[in-house]
Amino acid sequence: MLCAGKSKTGKSSFLEQLILRIFGKSRIVDKQEQKIIEYVSEKKDRNGRFVLNCIDTKGYSDEYPADAWYSNLEKLIHGKVVSAHQNESYTELKTISESNKALKDRHLVDSRVHLCLYFVDSSTRLNVQDVLHLKKLKKLVNIIPVMVGSDPEVDAEEIEVYKDRLNKDARDYEIEWLNLKHDLLHLQQILGENKLSPIDPCPPFWFQEIAEEDT
Repeated sequence: MLCAGKSKTGKSSFLEQLILRIFGKSRIVDKQEQKIIEYVSEKKDRNGRFVLNCIDTKGYSDEYPADAWYSNLEKLIHGKVVSAHQNESYTELKTISESNKALKDRHLVDSRVHLCLYFVDSSTRLNVQDVLHLKKLKKLVNIIPVMVGSDPEVDAEEIEVYKDRLNKDARDYEIEWLNLKHDLLHLQQILGENKLSPIDPCPPFWFQEIAEEDT
């Protein structure tokens, strides 16, 4: 799972306050030259072993131009694919179902990037850089937009307005998010919980930052 987007949109807070609290940190690899920090987390339960790779990327900014930022993202995603296919265990696999079974049976870790959580500023519309690079990024990886709220006073109605606005921008610019209703069709319980959300629709997802004193 890759976290990407503009600088200061809440990527690191999301990982620290939600994902890594649930899964913990088994291993941390700080790759300064690639401007990423990779977390490898593992969780075990009665259903088996679940390994989650989270890649926190430095966001684009005035100091880190968007073109260079996107180029590095593209190289990272392609590099993970090449790395996976160079693993001799993968060369024996012919179908997706065989791949998943082998990963489970042999305790292999799939190093490919399957999902990009793209963080956007909830207070503004999609900017030119976001539109340009989202349209290219959607050809490489599944995208789910995440909006991070820092205002503790925001209510459900305001959040719904922000989300509707982002979805309208996506439709206008022909940007496709991961279609949960289609891709999770076999997981009716999760889809049912999504429908019960007081701030439907999802995606985009809303993450409310927790103040230091509340943690």
